[in-house]
Amino acid sequence: MKPTFRFPFLFSIFFLTSISSLFAQVRLAPYKDDKAAAFSFTFDDGFRGQVNNTIEIIEPLGIKGTFFLIPEAMEGPKKRAATINWEEANALLKQGHELGTHGYVGQKLHEVDAETLDWLVNGSWKLIAERTGQVPVSYAMPGGSKLTEPVVEKIQEHHYFIRDNNLLPQARRMTYGNAGKRKWNEEKMREKILTSIDEGEWVIPMVHAIVSGYSPFDSKEQFRIHCEWLVSQQDKLWIAPMGTVGRYVWQREHSEIVMVKQSDHQLTFSIASSLEDVATFNSDLTVVIPQANVQVARALNGKGQALRHTVLQDKLLIEVPVDAGEVTVDWK
Repeated sequence: MKPTFRFPFLFSIFFLTSISSLFAQVRLAPYKDDKAAAFSFTFDDGFRGQVNNTIEIIEPLGIKGTFFLIPEAMEGPKKRAATINWEEANALLKQGHELGTHGYVGQKLHEVDAETLDWLVNGSWKLIAERTGQVPVSYAMPGGSKLTEPVVEKIQEHHYFIRDNNLLPQARRMTYGNAGKRKWNEEKMREKILTSIDEGEWVIPMVHAIVSGYSPFDSKEQFRIHCEWLVSQQDKLWIAPMGTVGRYVWQREHSEIVMVKQSDHQLTFSIASSLEDVATFNSDLTVVIPQANVQVARALNGKGQALRHTVLQDKLLIEVPVDAGEVTVDWK
């Protein structure tokens, strides 16, 4: 006959191992709401007609994009009547879109002297910040410019994300329309995006125009059909401006979950970040807790305030702000 102490002992080992195993599976989602991939529309140059064409289609669908502006074309001696003005730029911000720096396209960044480079990059950044009150974090290279080391260093003095290089984790840039090949193939583009979803990529399309110019589309309706399809993929695709996705991805890359307490129906943890610029990197990170058949759950921050959370069939998603402190999650 086996000693009576063995069963409780073995049960305790199994119980603690199960809890430890759960802790090992708790993770930071690669993208918000644990979506499989991300998608950021970027629109270049800020010409009024094209901005209006874009907004007409994406705004009713709830799509928010990044509009890269040429500030010198919006005021001063280089001002162009065809570009949006600052009032219209601010209206884009109020609608939830992002404004990024494109810079003056008349000079190639890698060919100018240091003083001119600073004016072209930081001068554009400063104008947007002063005229809108929003500090740009995203940058798109002017046509013909090369990302030499001095150029990259200059851009990164004020911008965190450069669309045109590989400094963005998991990013894949796609060009919608160019001078050499402007034919649009909806089926092929869908295949490319579905492949990116399978591979967990962050897709960043560059769009110059919806109609005319560098547009690949035959009509606004063709672009609308594409956008409607993108929205239909939102169960696995996070659609948000480049700076919004960039903040989340960069913040996630520099954060880790620190476990505090554990039991069979409760976890207490915090998120530690190595990023010092909390004014810029202030995204809510999605924490994923694998747990099946949960009926009800509760998530509280360190002050006892409720946090947004989602109960799914096989997991809990907790949205954790940077100032949440110790987060306690319980379920049954």
